[in-house]
Amino acid sequence: MRVDFRANEPCLDPVDAQSDCCRSAGDPDLTSSAGPRRGTGLQRSATGTAPAPNPLPSERTSTTPSTSRHARGFTLVELMVAVVIVAILATIALASYSWATTRARRAAVQSYMQDIANRQEQLLLDARAYANSAASPPMPALPDEVNGRYTVAVTANNAATPPSFLITATPTGSQASSDTRCATLTLDQAGTRTESGSGTVADCW
Repeated sequence: MRVDFRANEPCLDPVDAQSDCCRSAGDPDLTSSAGPRRGTGLQRSATGTAPAPNPLPSERTSTTPSTSRHARGFTLVELMVAVVIVAILATIALASYSWATTRARRAAVQSYMQDIANRQEQLLLDARAYANSAASPPMPALPDEVNGRYTVAVTANNAATPPSFLITATPTGSQASSDTRCATLTLDQAGTRTESGSGTVADCW
């Protein structure tokens, strides 16, 4: 006669739970008419295979993307390159602004000199003589753009035939150092224009 020694052993393996020996052991969890009890962990899945065990924490792989790549900042070399580029652009912009300001002041004094020349011609028609000073009426007042940047002087020779005058604009302060190309400007009664710098009349006037 065959004796099954597993009849009195607990049926812990989910595969053996359906064997004849476990059924004969009278296990209430397996022989109940309602089927295996819920929560025992011995029931099979719907596909007939045992449920896969949960992985251990050490075996789990994280699906969260690493943030170490995204947390990368600027290196010292990159920062220094950016500073150098900004400094070069600032130098170029400052030089362009300084030259534009110098030209604007020169244009202002040239306009003032032309205004004086026009007043001198009107004065010659009225008084038969030129004014010998830029401060004499009806000479125009010194503009704010010219004041402190140029010294304007007017000399007249009414004894000459015909009478003559000369208007001289001498740069001072920062204008003298920044406008060495044109430097001192002159304008006479004949409309002759000169400059004393390294440039030409066409460049300065």
